[in-house]
Amino acid sequence: MKSFTVVKTDKNILWYILRSILYSICTTALFGYIGAKLMYAFDIKLDSAKYITVLICVISAAVVSFMSCKGWKSRGVLLGIISVTPLILYSLFNLLFKNNTVSLFFIKLVLIVLVAGIVGMLRIRINRKFRVK
Repeated sequence: MKSFTVVKTDKNILWYILRSILYSICTTALFGYIGAKLMYAFDIKLDSAKYITVLICVISAAVVSFMSCKGWKSRGVLLGIISVTPLILYSLFNLLFKNNTVSLFFIKLVLIVLVAGIVGMLRIRINRKFRVK
C-alpha cells in the first residue's frame, strides 16, 4: 500500500466528507420522493409515514455508506458509520422540530449505524484487490 502525504490525505478526507454530505442529501430526497409517490399510489394514511421514514433512512444509509467508502482500503465499519452522520443529524432534527417520538429516533439510530457499518465493511472488502505477481 502506498504511503500518503499530508496534502494528499487532507484532500482525501475533504473529498470523503463532501461525498458523504452530497450522497446523504441526494438519497434522502430521492427515496423520500419515491416513498411519497408510493404512499399516494397505494393510498397509505399519513399516520404511517413516520414508519416509512425508518425504511427510507435505512436504505439511504446503505447507499451513502457504500458510495462514500469508495477508494478506502481499511476501517470500513468506522468509515461507514462516519459517512451517515448527516443522516443521523437529519433524524435528530426531525426529533426536535417535528412530531417524532424518541423511541422512533433510537430505532432509526440503531438501524442506520448497523446498516452503515455492515455496508462499509463490505465495501472495503470489495476495494481490496490482491495481486499475484
